[in-house]
Amino acid sequence: MRSKADLILHPVRLRIIQALLLRPMTTQEVAKAMPDVPPATLYRQLKILVQGDVVSIVGENRVRGAIERTYTVTLAQTAISTEELKSLGRDDHMRLFMAFIASVIDGFARYIDRGHVDYVADGASYSQVTLHLDDEELQRLRAESAAMVERAMALGPRPGRRPMILSSIVVPDLPASDGDGDPGRKGDPT
Repeated sequence: MRSKADLILHPVRLRIIQALLLRPMTTQEVAKAMPDVPPATLYRQLKILVQGDVVSIVGENRVRGAIERTYTVTLAQTAISTEELKSLGRDDHMRLFMAFIASVIDGFARYIDRGHVDYVADGASYSQVTLHLDDEELQRLRAESAAMVERAMALGPRPGRRPMILSSIVVPDLPASDGDGDPGRKGDPT
């Protein structure tokens, strides 16, 4: 059985989830949102997500003799438990992180491959900063960021709004070792 992380952090499955976070969709609507994915691959990956309880079927209609299903996903369905994260080893984390980064690269490549792009008008950005925070400040930053993102997600689609993908990575910038396993004081003034 696949872990929740394995289910979610697959390039095609992650794109399906991102599409369904916008609104419930039929298979045909998901296919239109992902025209570069072969239909057989899309159906197979959607089936895996349903079997893994990451995506739910919320409707079925008979269309020309076939059953057309409508799918949805919620943030709760995509959450990876703390227990699962703690159980992952170094190699598991690296594999999942690489899958995550690959999906970010794929999304950006699809954005710039569409032709004319205007980073400012489109609202596209990427940046990296170093923050100096204690544990309490880090937790407050995470909670405030999560609350802002939840409010933005609750707005939902409407004319004039366009979907934006927000990816987040927080990595401790640990001091460098002096070669004897003793961490240095990298970045601290002397």
